[in-house]
Amino acid sequence: MNCQPRTHAPSSPLSQVIEWYRRRRSASDIARLDADEARRLAADFNISVDDLVACARQSGDESALMTRMMAVNGIDRARIEAEMPDVIRQMAVTCAHCGCKEQCAHDLDTGASAAHMASYCHNAGDFNALKRA
Repeated sequence: MNCQPRTHAPSSPLSQVIEWYRRRRSASDIARLDADEARRLAADFNISVDDLVACARQSGDESALMTRMMAVNGIDRARIEAEMPDVIRQMAVTCAHCGCKEQCAHDLDTGASAAHMASYCHNAGDFNALKRA
């Protein structure tokens, strides 16, 4: 699944620095944990330590994009979270590792996500399965 870079309005340099610092601080907080603490924390979320670090580095946009993609696909995130929290957690981890966030946001903004999602979204199969559930 390849992503074509999309251009978008750049955020201010200051907001970029603040966001970079916030992600770096969150990831470094995780990195300061000893190995046992990190494993326990990851186990609490039923994810790997690597996934825990990836999630800590997120900008927060991933969750919003996932929620928007669910809505576009007619999926009630709150209901799925209540009924299948492990599914939501794994989908969030997948979003954390995604390199297609700009394309996802662009497609959601332009209404093209349903048509293009399968070409880049690693959660597309999950979205389709949840639509049928």
